[in-house]
Amino acid sequence: MNTLLRLRFPIRQHLSGLYWTSNSNLEILKLEYTSIVKLVKNDTLSFNSYFNSFYEYYYKKYSYINECQYELSLKGSFRINVIREKLDHTKELINTIEFIDSATTKPVIIPLKAPDQLDQLGRIYLELICISDKAEFHEGKLLTQKKREREVSLAIICCTYKREQYIKNTVFSLLADGLLGQKEYIIFIIDNGNTLDQSDFNNERVKLIFNRDFGASGGFSRGMIEALEEDNFSHFLFMDDDVVLDSESIFRIFPIYEYSKYDFAVCGAMLDMLRPHLIHDAGAKFDFPLLTGDSADKRPFVTSILSSLNHGLYLQSSYELNLLLADLDINTGGFWLFACSRQVIGKCGLLMPFFLKFDDIEFNLRLKKLTSNRIIFFPSFSVWHEPFYLKKATWEIYYYPRNILICSAIHKNYRSIDVVFRLTLIFLGKLFFFDYNSVNLIILATQHFLIGPEHLISQDPEKLHHEISALSNLYAESKISICSVTSQIETLKFTSAVNVNLFAKLFYLITLNGHLLPDFMLDRTRQAYVLDWPSIFLTKVFGVKQIVVYDPCLGATMRTMNRLIALKLVRKWIVICLQILWQWNKVQDFWKESAIKLTSVDFWKKYLGLQ
Repeated sequence: MNTLLRLRFPIRQHLSGLYWTSNSNLEILKLEYTSIVKLVKNDTLSFNSYFNSFYEYYYKKYSYINECQYELSLKGSFRINVIREKLDHTKELINTIEFIDSATTKPVIIPLKAPDQLDQLGRIYLELICISDKAEFHEGKLLTQKKREREVSLAIICCTYKREQYIKNTVFSLLADGLLGQKEYIIFIIDNGNTLDQSDFNNERVKLIFNRDFGASGGFSRGMIEALEEDNFSHFLFMDDDVVLDSESIFRIFPIYEYSKYDFAVCGAMLDMLRPHLIHDAGAKFDFPLLTGDSADKRPFVTSILSSLNHGLYLQSSYELNLLLADLDINTGGFWLFACSRQVIGKCGLLMPFFLKFDDIEFNLRLKKLTSNRIIFFPSFSVWHEPFYLKKATWEIYYYPRNILICSAIHKNYRSIDVVFRLTLIFLGKLFFFDYNSVNLIILATQHFLIGPEHLISQDPEKLHHEISALSNLYAESKISICSVTSQIETLKFTSAVNVNLFAKLFYLITLNGHLLPDFMLDRTRQAYVLDWPSIFLTKVFGVKQIVVYDPCLGATMRTMNRLIALKLVRKWIVICLQILWQWNKVQDFWKESAIKLTSVDFWKKYLGLQ
């Protein structure tokens, strides 16, 4: 019998709702290697949860598993309900059995057979009702008698930069899992910060590799090189360093690939570490066009390039768990948790040398272009990740436009006029909010893109990053001591709308929000209070000399209009726009032609100084 999944105990008490629910406060006895749930008469232990549901729809559709069985280790007497819920939220009682036992721990076998029609499938969970005075639940597994289609060996690649405790906890969690230990895997830790110690990882399953800081793209690419050279891994799994995980997520990837009908990539869900019952991202769609119709795909969606799927789903709700059965069309998955076959790496190559941001997305775009593989989100394949909204940095505005432009040049066929239009929207949005640092970095990012691939590989990425960080604070902004926006008055100050007629909107657009007006036409007595993201509050900043921008993570910043700086930046931007219009096709061809080289093993070995 082969194990498909295990009924898991919560890894933290406050996460119990993601594992089970009960009508009483159950006693959990923790032993050295296991735990036991103790129940009394009429107590209910329901596995109607995110991690302990069996999402049979995905296993039937993408694997050869048609029949399986639960094996439960119980003590006492139980009534056991087997329940299926479907995407349309219908609920079906598949089976009810009663288990009568005295004092011994005895396995209970509950067979499952999937319906032939996909629309009859859903997610299955167990509900245990104690019918004796006392009872115990020891463990549960979902097993299959079917022979594996293939053996799977996994290279787990973790790229880290000064996240010592996170990475140690992750490694120790995986090594402590006995059933996972029966699988073939090696953990490659790529230490870009050179702060870890080999003595902390004295295990033959762990390989610590010190690397120059070439960012996430350099770390993951180094891990790919090391794993490829060992030549005995069938699959690769990529994982961020700043995560918390249940080792079951890694275990479940093995049977998914052992029984798969064909090759596909698997993207994991990012659960919000601060709001751990919410999905932040479980796959994404890249490049939704702003317009619809025949010309939609020719227009770059630069201002909102990604749309996260399943974002904000509350995983303690049965209704929202059923929404995960939708099997959405995904064209990119983040490397906080992502798996694919060795064949995919062979066809697609390594990552683009982006240093930071969008390297995983560009890899996914290549995967979709060069293979017929789907990218699938299997529910419960997840990690808790530090949320992006807590990791904002002012220098990010350089990497986003540069790398989006590179992705667009390689994988799309946009018109130069549309590229200018979309970039100018971002440029004006920042300029109107007196965010001259961001405007300057957008200009620099676009200049570096136009130079072509040579600039990307000729620069020392560490040195360039330090320069970008310094430029992100080139123009003075005043930090204001506002700890939080909590009171109703404070909230209204930042969120209340301002009614501006169409004539006024056009007037301030033409005058670059007052940058082209004399001082006497500006309101010096009023400050505009706005929240980030600024485009929502654009009308609030019309005609003022000073604004206060509040970001829950970065705090409040006061910005003052500076015509000299603004006009200098506008002149630079006009030159940039003319260059895009004149050079776009040529630059686009350069990037397309260079993409294969920049993602090759030979390039990365030379780039990282390995040869």
